[in-house]
Amino acid sequence: MDFHSFTSDEWEQRLGRQIRELRLRQDVTQAEVARRANIDRTTVGRIENGEGGSIGSLIRIARALGREDWLDSFAPPAPAISPMQLLRDQQRREARRRRRARPTSAVS
Repeated sequence: MDFHSFTSDEWEQRLGRQIRELRLRQDVTQAEVARRANIDRTTVGRIENGEGGSIGSLIRIARALGREDWLDSFAPPAPAISPMQLLRDQQRREARRRRRARPTSAVS
């Protein structure tokens, strides 16, 4: 399946189906999910039918169904240290190590 070509409506329908399937596998009613998520039952039904909903409602439903891992998959990875920052840090450490030797006093 080419997910890159999905429209927003197709994604809403796909996510809605997945939520419905998960809810049914857990043998939970829409009303129970709504109660756990603290949203209206019609909101659960609309999302399951791919008719839209807010991100907040989607998050609440995922949490009510114990699928916080879905939410984590949306989060961008933690920012990595840039190669330029690593280079600057290395140069600073080297600059601290490179110190001129003190001139020795002449012995007469």
